[in-house]
Amino acid sequence: MNQKILLEFEAKNIENNLLDICYLMGKPQYLLNNINRMNQCVRSAGLNKYGFLTSSHSSCHLFFCPLCSKMKQKKEYAMMSGIVNLMKSNGEDYDVASICLTIPKFLPLYLSKNSQLLNNHFIKLIKCIEKLNNNKIAGYSYYKHISIKDSTGYNAYHNFIGIHAHALIFFNKEDDIKSHMNSNDINVFWNNINYSTFGETLHSYCEFKPLSSIPSIASYNINTYNTEDLGNKNYAHKFNGLLDNIKKIRMRSYSKLISNLRTQSNAIYKQSKKLAASTP
Repeated sequence: MNQKILLEFEAKNIENNLLDICYLMGKPQYLLNNINRMNQCVRSAGLNKYGFLTSSHSSCHLFFCPLCSKMKQKKEYAMMSGIVNLMKSNGEDYDVASICLTIPKFLPLYLSKNSQLLNNHFIKLIKCIEKLNNNKIAGYSYYKHISIKDSTGYNAYHNFIGIHAHALIFFNKEDDIKSHMNSNDINVFWNNINYSTFGETLHSYCEFKPLSSIPSIASYNINTYNTEDLGNKNYAHKFNGLLDNIKKIRMRSYSKLISNLRTQSNAIYKQSKKLAASTP
């Protein structure tokens, strides 16, 4: 189906949920204004000759906007593609560990607290990995996902949401990290870090990926929310909880190496856009 039609359908579902929330909250003006901003953003979408979404509009940057979410993924793919190209042109080669880290679900009221806890425990994990690898780690990209979808069992009946982390950790090829670190090591580290806090076994995994796959993985990792879930009537109450608790939560971070490469990649990307715009 046409991607723009799907986008507009998704935005309409989100708008309906927001209007229901407005009704429950006495229709606060800022939320109505944000609905208008989202709709203006979505209307700016076009399709390129391959049928993919494009937008020349200044993004509304609202976390629930489906177009902004898709454009953010597109931008991260381009950014990480540039970083991989820079690594290769600099003669640098890396082993990359793709890691997922979970913590138990919780009420939306505790989103900020659990987001900060996840950040702190990720840094502890990095220190464990560095110790395993003789204090050597080249860099990382760190992303958080928020889920409002119901799970089965106990959590399904208590309006819980979830937050988990995805990370890409870069190691110099000569360190041969794959010979002395695997998914089980990450799982042991993660559970040792978290058991005193949660008192239960948590899920994590680690898989080594080639550099060529990093842009696609990063594009997925940066997709903080499933915007289809935000438009699901069954989750409107959880969406409302996000609106109250999402402010000032940073959803991604990068180490110094990756930050520097992102700056270089962005400069190259902007220059290429200027050249394309000036080409007859």
